[in-house]
Amino acid sequence: LSIPVLILLVHPDWFTPDGSVPPILFFNLSKSAPYGFYERKSGMIRKGSLAALCLPGPTARVALSKLYLIYNKKSSCPDHAPLVLKRIAATRGDVVHLDRRGISINGQKIPGSWIHSVDSRGRTLDHWTYGTFTVGPGEIWVLGENIGVSWDSRYFGPVGSGNIRFDVIPLFTWR
Repeated sequence: LSIPVLILLVHPDWFTPDGSVPPILFFNLSKSAPYGFYERKSGMIRKGSLAALCLPGPTARVALSKLYLIYNKKSSCPDHAPLVLKRIAATRGDVVHLDRRGISINGQKIPGSWIHSVDSRGRTLDHWTYGTFTVGPGEIWVLGENIGVSWDSRYFGPVGSGNIRFDVIPLFTWR
């Protein structure tokens, strides 16, 4: 009895039938952020926030097809992809530069952000177009906490800010 209750309380994509907010606590098993328990917050989401968000439809389909994400029939995200945890790295007006050596935001190189040509299974890994971009209204660039293994905006580009569901803070995590 206690195990199903625990799963119900911590599952990241469980929503009530009327579409109301998800539970306050959830558990992350993705390599993109430290494993562990996170608390949903309802504060102001801004650059630097750790956010739970839905990937856009085409990006979600790629993630599901490569098994970066696992299909979740209860998810409200496009194609039933689960929510992902990503740090909001750039917002409106920020200048993002992307090249094979990685990503810079407003002239600040992000350490360890080089672009990989293959994923952890040796498959070709497409990346976003190299160049310099000014983040537009309604856009964000997101990066994983574990940048060495994260599939993030370096690979799929900017995400609509409307894809953010809520911000989170870690409660008990480990690598």
